[in-house]
Amino acid sequence: MKRMLPAILFLSACAEPQIRYPVAQPVSNCKRGNPRAMLSRANSDILQTHFKLLGQSRSREIAYLRSRVKLTVIQVRCEKITTRFIFELPQAPRRLDHRMSWYKRASVLMDAISGSSPAKAGLKEMASRLRVAAGSAPPFGTALEMGEFQHLSLQVGENLKGTRTLIEIGYTLKI
Repeated sequence: MKRMLPAILFLSACAEPQIRYPVAQPVSNCKRGNPRAMLSRANSDILQTHFKLLGQSRSREIAYLRSRVKLTVIQVRCEKITTRFIFELPQAPRRLDHRMSWYKRASVLMDAISGSSPAKAGLKEMASRLRVAAGSAPPFGTALEMGEFQHLSLQVGENLKGTRTLIEIGYTLKI
């Protein structure tokens, strides 16, 4: 049994993407309330979803889409509200420099998760902004304006092993 424990720990560590997220704000400063689930099991594109609060004003929601895409939604509600959508595509990245197609792909993914969502209007608006941005294809990480206090951004890359494509859509509401 003692020999199996290291193997089990190693395999469980390999199951999650190897991404480390910084802690945004001290918990005592977070007075915006706890996040709620953004995804709906009633959406036919979502096979499975799991929502978990990670302490005061933080959450992680994991979903598996019909297209074999894994989605992780991380929310932090402190002085500003930050939501990160991390889509893990099942194939290694190709042509990361073709920004127009990545903006279009990101908008299609956001449209897919918006169905039956409690945040449907906001997700549709994000998809629309990404679709419009595809025309000019700004550099990844560029803040796309969504009003006076809102930003949207797109990053595309690969996991540490180089076996999966990661599309990260960041949304920030500053209030």
